[in-house]
Amino acid sequence: MTARSTGKTLLLWASFFLLLMTTDVLAQKPPDWILVGKGGCVVWNASPRPGDSASWTGVCVAGPVNGAGTLQWFQEGRPADRFEGEFRDGLMEGRGTYVWAGGDRYVGQFHTNLRNGQGAMSFVNGDRYDGDYRDGRQEGRGIYVWSDGRRYVGEFKDDKLVKGVLSLPNGDRYDGFFFDSRPQGQGQLIFADGAAYQGEWKQGRPNGEGTHRTSDGRIFTGTWTNGCFRQGTRWDAVAATPKECGFR
Repeated sequence: MTARSTGKTLLLWASFFLLLMTTDVLAQKPPDWILVGKGGCVVWNASPRPGDSASWTGVCVAGPVNGAGTLQWFQEGRPADRFEGEFRDGLMEGRGTYVWAGGDRYVGQFHTNLRNGQGAMSFVNGDRYDGDYRDGRQEGRGIYVWSDGRRYVGEFKDDKLVKGVLSLPNGDRYDGFFFDSRPQGQGQLIFADGAAYQGEWKQGRPNGEGTHRTSDGRIFTGTWTNGCFRQGTRWDAVAATPKECGFR
């Protein structure tokens, strides 16, 4: 292949990728109003997609929707998300129920089109959350129960655990701080058999100064690294296996 033909080939590929990027940008629409009734009423569509449409069962007067009713979204003519509740100036406001096309369901308070205040969320995978929301995210006090039996009671921020009690199906319980929804900072892990570790955590494991009291009365106090403790010939492991610690 000559240098000239190589240049033409690169130009063709560049044009192809530019076309793909342009098509993708054109497919994305900015937030806008969408007509939902014959009376000329509209609601705010925060994330428009090609093929979006909607219907409204409440009072329909030209302009933004106000009052109670049911808003049914459609995607390419097929039923998608649904909201039942109050609107103010074309935005979800007050108490309502929002059901996603995939089956997730929220019942609670809305403000300026987002989940704000007290609400309960049921996920199609069996998880449940009941508590505070802020700008569409779990934030404040709440209870989250996983389908596998885990249960957390405490504080949330940006949909993540911050400080509280996480109970496991086997009877173990962690009480303390979290970062990125994993134990981090000061915390205590109490085992179902009566053993307990109290001290510093990082990335879900004991890291730093801490004390582990076993169910048979042994005590391991000192510096822990990734759940592993060694002091002379004595060793221990918490939230890690002896093999992971290199003890066996």
